[in-house]
Amino acid sequence: GRMSQQTDPGLKALNQGILIEVQGRQFYLKAMDRTQDKNGKRLFRSLAKDEALHLQILRTEYQAVSRGHKWLTLEQAKASRPEELSLFPGKEGELAALIKEDTTDLQALELAMDFETRGYKMYAKAAEGADPVSQKVYKFLAQEENRHFLLLQKTHQYLSSSGMWLYDDMARPMLDGG
Repeated sequence: GRMSQQTDPGLKALNQGILIEVQGRQFYLKAMDRTQDKNGKRLFRSLAKDEALHLQILRTEYQAVSRGHKWLTLEQAKASRPEELSLFPGKEGELAALIKEDTTDLQALELAMDFETRGYKMYAKAAEGADPVSQKVYKFLAQEENRHFLLLQKTHQYLSSSGMWLYDDMARPMLDGG
């Protein structure tokens, strides 16, 4: 018979990924509301938008795998619209709850950097044992988390040294030869 959702390692990793992206998106939306700076708002909005795309990819794959189908290619997953499903009642807001009234912009960036690092490690590990199709998806997501991390780090360095937010056309992907 088919493996139960709990024991299928593919679903477990997808589940973790979905939770990471849901939390990230909510965190960035909350950070966007909190910061007074318009470049800060633009950065957080752009990151939230990225997380929404990652979520779409993961949910699409989750639906396919949980129904006993094969993984879709990264291109197929990016192009498809999964059904809305909430897999994590109550857990979604945990990360966003870390942003308090007195959280500074720098602290918000630090929380985000930690979070992207966790996501990167999770996806990199999931890619290790994966078949070529799912590996490509996980590697894409790992690269995205890494890109976010570098963006946040650069912004944090600039903000802490100059007191100003950096806006460097952040919506476009940073090409770092990877």
